[in-house]
Amino acid sequence: MAMTNQQQTEAYQFFVIAFGAAPGVEYMTQISDAYNAGLTTQQIVNIYTTKAQFTSTYPTFFTSEQFAAALINNVVGSSASAAAKAEAQADIVGALNAGWSRGDVVYQIFTNLAAKDPSDAMWGNTSVMLANKVEVARYATEELLINDADTGVLANVNSSPASVTTAKAVLDGTAGLAVQ
Repeated sequence: MAMTNQQQTEAYQFFVIAFGAAPGVEYMTQISDAYNAGLTTQQIVNIYTTKAQFTSTYPTFFTSEQFAAALINNVVGSSASAAAKAEAQADIVGALNAGWSRGDVVYQIFTNLAAKDPSDAMWGNTSVMLANKVEVARYATEELLINDADTGVLANVNSSPASVTTAKAVLDGTAGLAVQ
């Protein structure tokens, strides 16, 4: 059974938020298998956020505050104000202290960002950046069939539409080639 469009999109959103990467064929196959076994996106996220690929960036010994700061800095970068980032960090710490898992937090972040209106003053740029990164991750995985998770693919993708075009050209090997 194939993943639904919603499941595919959520899988890309998850990899972009949790790993800053395109999942590649290998991980998308694993995620598809997990969906076919009856798992939900949130359950899949909770499994993956216990794996070494996640804990190497967000070690289990990090305090809630350290985890929140690292996650927000990696996810948001400069796409939101310092005040918005501080508020998000406080929300994450509060959720973790209330018993949420790190996977639950990651799931809620990409779910919330995906639902934000692009014109939202606080999180619109971050929402658009997520959508752009998902587009590039999907292209790298489904069109170019990269195999492993690749963090370099999304490194320069931001809220600008031009960053998507440039990232795809780099992936295609056509960046910098003049059109005659």
